[in-house]
Amino acid sequence: MPVKKIALFDIAQITALAIAAIYSVAMYFLIRAFGIAVTRIAYSLCFALLFLRIANHQYIQKDFDPAKQLPFHLCSYCVALCFIAAMTKSPALLSIAFGIAPAAGALALLFPEDKAAKYPRLRFRSIEYYFSHINLVVMPVYTWRLLGFAPQFSILPIFIIVYATMLLIAWAVNKVTGGNYMYIMRAPHSAPLELVQKLFGLVGYRLIVLVGACSLFGVTYGVAALFAKFLKA
Repeated sequence: MPVKKIALFDIAQITALAIAAIYSVAMYFLIRAFGIAVTRIAYSLCFALLFLRIANHQYIQKDFDPAKQLPFHLCSYCVALCFIAAMTKSPALLSIAFGIAPAAGALALLFPEDKAAKYPRLRFRSIEYYFSHINLVVMPVYTWRLLGFAPQFSILPIFIIVYATMLLIAWAVNKVTGGNYMYIMRAPHSAPLELVQKLFGLVGYRLIVLVGACSLFGVTYGVAALFAKFLKA
């Protein structure tokens, strides 16, 4: 059956985002009622779906491509990071997850990858993609607002080390597979980063992506601080 890719803020994307919003509201009340157990279940499902996605391509679709379908993009890293943070309740990992996962998840929802963004019928990749990314957006925020977690901006140096490690692993995998994990080798098609590479070249693009990730971390904390101050006013 022919499929049509979602365009920015077309009916298909608005519908997908509306479903994600309804899910977010439901999770808010569930976490208020049952606490961190709900967060752990949600992240466990996201983590399991990472491996089910690989199994789906390997054994059902039979189109597994190590250059495209391994979990080495930023959001896949964030899923693993959030899962470990929720299970251990590590302040450092929770702070890193809070600083990067919501922004990464939101950008992925606005600019979904090709296979996740094709309709008209729901498919495993679409469900897995939207479920994982909406959890990346809302769960760190709910952990902060509902479960008493206090983000630590002082963790920024550790975040930089963790992020650099992600990049190094992705670069090594790219060299072996010919992939483009973390979009290190080139900018993703049909996304704002493609224009950045055209304007500044590959080296400039890579530097801007690195600085941008650290800036998103800071912006997330700045917004959180302003929001907390507003609530106390």
